[in-house]
Amino acid sequence: MNLFDLGQSLYNQGEFCRALDALEKFCTTCDKPNQNYIEALLIRLRIYIELEDSERRSRLLSEIGPELKTLGAKGLATHRYLLGYHALTEFRDQDASQLFEESLAFALECQCYFTLAQALFGCVHISSILKKSPNEFAAKISQLELITQQIQKTDLQISLLLLKANQALAQKQNVQAIEYAWKAYDLVKIYKNHYYVVSVTAKIGHIYLLSGDNATARIYLNLANRLADPNNFKRLAKITEKLLRAAGAEPTQNYDLVLDLQKKVLIERHNGLIELKNQFILMDLMKLLMSNPGVAFSKEELAEKLWQQKYNPIIHDNGIYVTIKRIRNLIEPNQLQSTYIQRSRQGYLLNKDTKISIV
Repeated sequence: MNLFDLGQSLYNQGEFCRALDALEKFCTTCDKPNQNYIEALLIRLRIYIELEDSERRSRLLSEIGPELKTLGAKGLATHRYLLGYHALTEFRDQDASQLFEESLAFALECQCYFTLAQALFGCVHISSILKKSPNEFAAKISQLELITQQIQKTDLQISLLLLKANQALAQKQNVQAIEYAWKAYDLVKIYKNHYYVVSVTAKIGHIYLLSGDNATARIYLNLANRLADPNNFKRLAKITEKLLRAAGAEPTQNYDLVLDLQKKVLIERHNGLIELKNQFILMDLMKLLMSNPGVAFSKEELAEKLWQQKYNPIIHDNGIYVTIKRIRNLIEPNQLQSTYIQRSRQGYLLNKDTKISIV
């Protein structure tokens, strides 16, 4: 695997610090500016912004100008786009707006769909911040939709849906906003990019918070907060913590398992949200084990507590085996090793070292 592929793979996994090492080396050793070089620059900028590393962000932008100019209008479009997002991070919104418009002009000149899409994303984003004319905003969104249909890149489709969710929120159309966010969530499950998973999950929680449904907001914000490793997602972890407190909860990032009794969901550190709404036996089992970590429950006790029946090996042995297997398949990060649900001579128990929270 070459340095670019390694860096991109680590980026998708959410290993931002390790991804930077590979991508920075790639940019200094590649023969000449090409599409991979441009993509590496874009990823590096995203990571610098996420890590709140203003020094390396500024250094990147001062170094790339000469290389990108050798690519003509396409390189200039990318250069202005990168400068625009740098201006945004420094709250120079008017400068960012001008740079994104310049990026769009160069992108139109080179007629590269990908470059045109990124320029339009910048223009739409800054239009939202500056609260420009709704007609202008809608026109650029329509252009962006047409281009993303041509390119068929999942990350662009996710980003477009999040932009449309933000637009709906600005117009107080919260129901429409959550529909866009859920569509983005469906795409995220296909795309397999950890940063997008956290971002979209946090967006769903934020929309529920703005809609006044704090209980549901807490579920998704807790999940996003737990998935946002602060070493790699410094900015996003801060955002989710702030939103969590606004929803009336403390961050649960340090827990392995969180059980919400009202919403009937379980959140596992690695596997994320697990719906238990119509799985009453699994819900009761996790409530029992998480309420008594380290305490073993025999087959007799499980039959009584889960089925309210006297233990009969002919009836209950298979039911207990299947129930334990189902919950392990849902919550265990490694299917070959039982991290949480363990078995002793006395029966089944939850590992006493598991960090748990019952809401």
